[in-house]
Amino acid sequence: DPVRAGTAAAAYLAALQCAGAVSHSVLHAFTVFALSKALRAVLCADGVRDQPTAGRVPNKNAAPRRSRGKRCNNNNDDDSDYEDDEDFAERRPPKRSGSSDTISASCGLNQVKRLVVDELCATLQAVPLEAHPDVLTAFVATLVQAVSVSRGVRGGFDSSAVYRALELCLRPEHGSLAHSAPLVFRSLTSSLSLSSADG
Repeated sequence: DPVRAGTAAAAYLAALQCAGAVSHSVLHAFTVFALSKALRAVLCADGVRDQPTAGRVPNKNAAPRRSRGKRCNNNNDDDSDYEDDEDFAERRPPKRSGSSDTISASCGLNQVKRLVVDELCATLQAVPLEAHPDVLTAFVATLVQAVSVSRGVRGGFDSSAVYRALELCLRPEHGSLAHSAPLVFRSLTSSLSLSSADG
């Protein structure tokens, strides 16, 4: 569930910003892997396509249903039975298409996406990652993938905040630009080139 994964990731990122949190092994390799997986689950999710539609898809090949309020009279002809079925179908309320449920679910997912990106930006401003290059690499890879996916994603999520997070990865407290700049720009250029070729 992208919303649940994003909520958990945002909570963990907020905990990382607490004073002294990094010294308590919160950036263990296994933890960083799980965090990156959760970040990808929410940031790379499509707010419209991935949400299940409500209601049941009608089966066009299904036999017509008869009204439960009337029993079939053997003296009546077949036309009367079909008339009962049509009258019953007309009295039934129309089924919901599920579009409003899908849109509301999409809005909820976009809110979680913004929350996650905000917490990630706050983490990059508060937690120096110079001693944790593997964490910086994982964050960059996740953000670059989110940028690439968001180009074809419907649902209204503004990916400009993701670029802001990538910009924060270049801060000096995360290491020298000789290391961070190629990490960001090579990954970003490669991803955007592939996206342009697909489009």
